[in-house]
Amino acid sequence: MKLHSFDVFDTLLTRRVAVPVDLFLLIGAQLHTARLIPCTPDEFAAKRSQAEAAARQIAPAGEARFNEVYEKLAEAYRWNEAQTQQAMEIELHVESQNTQAVPGMLETIQQARADGYRVMFLSDMYLPASFIAELLRRAGFLVAGDELLVSGELRQAKHDGRMFHLVRTQHRSVAEWRHAGDHPRADVEVPRRLGINARAETRCSLTQYERTVRGAEQAAPLWRSQYAAAMKLARLEGWELPEARQAVWKSGTNVVGPLWFGFAEW
Repeated sequence: MKLHSFDVFDTLLTRRVAVPVDLFLLIGAQLHTARLIPCTPDEFAAKRSQAEAAARQIAPAGEARFNEVYEKLAEAYRWNEAQTQQAMEIELHVESQNTQAVPGMLETIQQARADGYRVMFLSDMYLPASFIAELLRRAGFLVAGDELLVSGELRQAKHDGRMFHLVRTQHRSVAEWRHAGDHPRADVEVPRRLGINARAETRCSLTQYERTVRGAEQAAPLWRSQYAAAMKLARLEGWELPEARQAVWKSGTNVVGPLWFGFAEW
């Protein structure tokens, strides 16, 4: 069997914020509107990160599940079961509304299938596998016969190699294995060490200009994060342009477009 596995977030799917933790600001705003938290979105974002870190400390292999993160938040905000469920649904809704397919990656997967590869999706993530599967289906990536493995549910991750070992155990007939993902260790270094033909898929990595707009703060202002994400998404739309047009497109998304937008907004 020939196998081609793909990382999910910032490889196939990307968010409309610059970095994942910035999404907690949007979640905090909705939780505040729902009167589930008494604090500002910024304060919730910090608390959300702390809850995830605390859940990982006690989770098997450090791979926490979504409900375990929210158990920590429920303790902090004294939510009852119904309030905890409502808060979890709000995060999933915000995640769904702010996640979209990376341009060009659907064609990459379709080509892998055409070349005779079985497609698999591997994600180091706390979100429920059923939720991630729905995001992948919505974008056209996941079809019948594909397989999705999520570290939180399996308690086995890519970054320590155990998820790759699990795949080999379950699919002993794999004769050729390719993997693509954005993380230098989990998606490139570790699988290559295990004899997998891994390549870095870094198109979603922020450029110098996008990092400058977002800022280096742990919790950047939301407008700056969304501004940098808009630059990234515009850049991704031109990813497959001919090389001769790439320089012009990148100048537009990195410099000219942001300057014109700033001027118009002003």
